[in-house]
Amino acid sequence: MNRLLKVILSAIGGVAMGIAVLFLALVATVAFAFATGGQVNLPGVLNAWFTTENDAPALNFEPNGIGMAAVVIVVAAICVVATWRSTRRPQQRSAGL
Repeated sequence: MNRLLKVILSAIGGVAMGIAVLFLALVATVAFAFATGGQVNLPGVLNAWFTTENDAPALNFEPNGIGMAAVVIVVAAICVVATWRSTRRPQQRSAGL
């Protein structure tokens, strides 16, 4: 397969992986804030805290869109670099059985 195509496909896969990683981090942060009843901060991405309003539990959060985009871009860049490095290595033949 062409190297450029591999890099493009890894970028698309990296964006999907970045969104999945971000989603898991957000869910874990919100769940931890709810479980502890305190404030949890995912620096530059999300700030979540637990309060009570009208004697009912409430979970508040402040997302940071730029921080979230940065997480997705960094994960995608790591995938692209890993793919690019793997395509540059010469193919080694194993002495298999």
